[in-house]
Amino acid sequence: EGRYTVSLGAGKEPDTFETNGKRFLLNLFDTTQGYICWKEGKAVDTFEQSIFEPLPPMETMTDHGPYVTDGDKRDGWKKQFSLLLREVSTGDQYVLKLSSPSACNSMGEFLDSLLEQTAMHDITAETPVIALKSESFKSQGFRNYKPIFELMEWKDNPDSTTATVEAAAIEAPKAEAAAEEKVSIPSSRKK
Repeated sequence: EGRYTVSLGAGKEPDTFETNGKRFLLNLFDTTQGYICWKEGKAVDTFEQSIFEPLPPMETMTDHGPYVTDGDKRDGWKKQFSLLLREVSTGDQYVLKLSSPSACNSMGEFLDSLLEQTAMHDITAETPVIALKSESFKSQGFRNYKPIFELMEWKDNPDSTTATVEAAAIEAPKAEAAAEEKVSIPSSRKK
């Protein structure tokens, strides 16, 4: 439908998630590709691995059939991407799961172009910042939508040495306070 939604839990209608004007850090190391198996409208099995490893053939996945062959059902194994995103302005984190063929194709194309750029960027020191959009297209006479991922910039990661020093500065007063507390330790000796 050309919109992103946020799950509110099992049995609840998802809430619309507005993406206009928002930017997201894309965690490439926790972004996965894989397969999800649907049977009678429920996910019965999944296989996930890093986007940096080639996927095994779908035919090698466990057969959970027989599957319904009705055109409206999504039974059987389908490709899936799972992206870990952090909104730049709020720090809120999201997992975006994509399994429709058009969404997987769109994500595959985006990853191909993004991974080409890694020759110019150190992905251990920089994180891609993306915008989430959607685009309509016609398929078999019907209007459909696919997600569009737009690379906005590459952002430097915080210096790990600085982060470690800051974390130590926060923890030091806690450790001092704990050391000042007198704690009675029970003795195991009998009197």
